[in-house]
Amino acid sequence: MKRLIRALVQLGILYLAVSIVLDYFLSSYQLVLWPALAVAFAIFSILAFNALWIDVFPSGESVRRPVIRNEDDLARLQHLCSVVIEQGEPAVGGVISERVRSLAFTAAAYHLNSSEDLLRSMAERQPSLLNQKIGDELLFQALITKGTLFTKHDSRTIIESLMKIEDWTD
Repeated sequence: MKRLIRALVQLGILYLAVSIVLDYFLSSYQLVLWPALAVAFAIFSILAFNALWIDVFPSGESVRRPVIRNEDDLARLQHLCSVVIEQGEPAVGGVISERVRSLAFTAAAYHLNSSEDLLRSMAERQPSLLNQKIGDELLFQALITKGTLFTKHDSRTIIESLMKIEDWTD
């Protein structure tokens, strides 16, 4: 939703700038100014409608790629984690741990209304203060642990971590 609002605000600012430039250069030619403003309005209306249409109907028969929701990403990551851990590839376990750690920082920053940089520095310098702010042992361990978070055949911990992160983003 924030991406949609940001896109509409950017289109509005761009439309305002185009209108001001057109008015400045064509103010003495009223016969040309009004059609030029009408064309600019039509173009920006189509762009705004297109942004809304793609976001509202992501699975429609659009030429563009559908919008990927966070829930889809988390479910895909959860499935990938359980498959990879069960197959026992330790190198990929580290990559998945980094991705889960990144998601945990993002979810904690969103939930606590804080910046990720502040939480990362707090995890390094003051882990006890971070533990008090977080209040959840699973997420706290995901934030402060360096290296692999999960062991071989430990998909249950990954699933619990991802469910906790998903709860914190809602």
